[in-house]
Amino acid sequence: MSADAPASIEVFQDLTLWLDGRAQTEVRDALVAQAALPWRHAPEREAAISSGTETEFIAFEREASGDSPKVGLVLWKDPDSFRVTNIVPVDIGELNYQQYNAALRQFSDQTVAPVAARLGLRLDISNDRQSLTDWMSQGTADLLVRFSRLANKSTGSSHPMDRDRWLAFVIAAHKEQSKAGDTLKRWLIEVEHWPAEAAWDLVIEYEFGLELLQKYDQHLD
Repeated sequence: MSADAPASIEVFQDLTLWLDGRAQTEVRDALVAQAALPWRHAPEREAAISSGTETEFIAFEREASGDSPKVGLVLWKDPDSFRVTNIVPVDIGELNYQQYNAALRQFSDQTVAPVAARLGLRLDISNDRQSLTDWMSQGTADLLVRFSRLANKSTGSSHPMDRDRWLAFVIAAHKEQSKAGDTLKRWLIEVEHWPAEAAWDLVIEYEFGLELLQKYDQHLD
């Protein structure tokens, strides 16, 4: 029987605009022309971070307004798409998930979606919440949930029975090459309510275990 469905955690959203056969220059020009207040094309940002070769990204900037901070946004140019690689604050230290995702959705609604509709392009925006099965199979997620629900959260994976369940999860994650990383730590803390130090220790064990198993596989080859 599967374990209870794991809850989700809030994540930064991704945006991808697929070219679908359109020329990159055509789509780039359309995006730049579509930008309107509070968003604007920011060529000075492009010049500041460009390597001096052909620009491989499009930079935009949004002015602060009310509770919305001033931000800079970059669309990276891939062979078949443009995608948002990062949104950074200009006047504050960092953006939380709500601020980041609100800026992304606003930029999409005002700039990207109209271009996608006009040119007949696909626009993908990822969910703002994800569960374990976004990073691993249901079977591997069940192993992790089973370990977490049965383990002593003060001792982590040190008890032999907890250790067996933990290693079963790590081996399954290796077999399917799933890498949760920081999201694993957040899930342990935010969903399963592990102490931060214990969750961090498990993530270190997880990453070491994956690296060790990968090296072992390479040795067998």
